[in-house]
Amino acid sequence: MRGQLVQVYPEVSIFGYSNRFNELITPLEYANLVYDMFGSYLVETFKKITKAELDSIKSQMDIDAINQFPFPASFDAQQYSGDNGRVEKRMVNFVVDETSEAFMFRDRYLEHYGL
Repeated sequence: MRGQLVQVYPEVSIFGYSNRFNELITPLEYANLVYDMFGSYLVETFKKITKAELDSIKSQMDIDAINQFPFPASFDAQQYSGDNGRVEKRMVNFVVDETSEAFMFRDRYLEHYGL
């Protein structure tokens, strides 16, 4: 590998916390929050992208399509990144924490919400 150029592709994980993320949030409110999170990242990271440009694109979102998502979704219709059926461990900065307890997302959800 010495002397060879290696193409590096950054991986980004965007996390948002808001009191508005709850069981009462509408699909449109959720879509707006997620769009704004990604938009903030893009504006901060890529100087050629402007907030005004992203706001213009955001105004073109298909509100009818967004509001067609069943809300609230039934438990069986909900899908999360960890719903692959594998046992998972906690990750810190994309590295598996081997000292953490193994779990399945579905089981944790059921334990927490008691469905």
